[in-house]
Amino acid sequence: MADDLVEQMIGRLGVTPPVDLAGVADLYRAWCQQVPFDSISKALALREGRLPPGGDPAEFCRQWLTTGLGGTCWGHTSALAAVLEAFGARCRVGLDRFLVEADVDFHSFTVVEDGGSGLALDVTHGSGDPLPIEPGAEGTHPAYPVGFVDDGDGRLLHRFLRMSRATREVGTYALLSTHLDAADLRTFCEVSRTYGMRSRNIYSRRYTTTEMIDLRPAEDGSALVLRHVSADGETEKHLTDPEEALATMGYGSAAVDVALRAGLIERRPGGAVYFTPRPTRG
Repeated sequence: MADDLVEQMIGRLGVTPPVDLAGVADLYRAWCQQVPFDSISKALALREGRLPPGGDPAEFCRQWLTTGLGGTCWGHTSALAAVLEAFGARCRVGLDRFLVEADVDFHSFTVVEDGGSGLALDVTHGSGDPLPIEPGAEGTHPAYPVGFVDDGDGRLLHRFLRMSRATREVGTYALLSTHLDAADLRTFCEVSRTYGMRSRNIYSRRYTTTEMIDLRPAEDGSALVLRHVSADGETEKHLTDPEEALATMGYGSAAVDVALRAGLIERRPGGAVYFTPRPTRG
């Protein structure tokens, strides 16, 4: 990416140039806190028949700087790697496959070389500190446990635990590769048209140092539910005003327009607002 765009990203994130592993960790934590993992841009691309965002890191960064919109894993992976490589870090792309029977879902994350090993910088499943890609490695984020485990047959599994009042849901990926490059990533952006996050509704997530914060529609579409999850429990707040709801996640007013164009928000006669809910699994 152009130097001025890299400098804008570093300035907005409020970190110093990452010239060592400590700086890489600072940048990663700031990214997870401020650049949301979300469905909104992909939803608009799918509706308009365009390739989902991710292959062009400069486009991802310019969009975040002007609207506050983030994106799905592919965009985060390419943009974070591009910023880090501007300061001399050696980056690759990690690829996971979600182990679910009913769907095919590929997931990516940035890999930073650390000597002969690699560190995972996963914005979707924030680990607090960068996560060593080795059996037994565990993240440090107090509200979102993640880690790598050996499946007993020589394969690494990438696991996360969603902590909530109702359930503690374990998700498991099979780690397929840690050596993908930019061309591979662009290929999987094409694959993501059909597989992966469907982006049929608003979903947004980011991580502070102590909490995982997410935003999603209520089951009846009447509001967006803002959730704060910490090691001590969770709180929820229902927000019916889309500008207010998206502002809580750091979005500018342009993000509401994108969500409207993508069909994720509908303004109805009489001033009512409808948020497309998550499909019922059956």
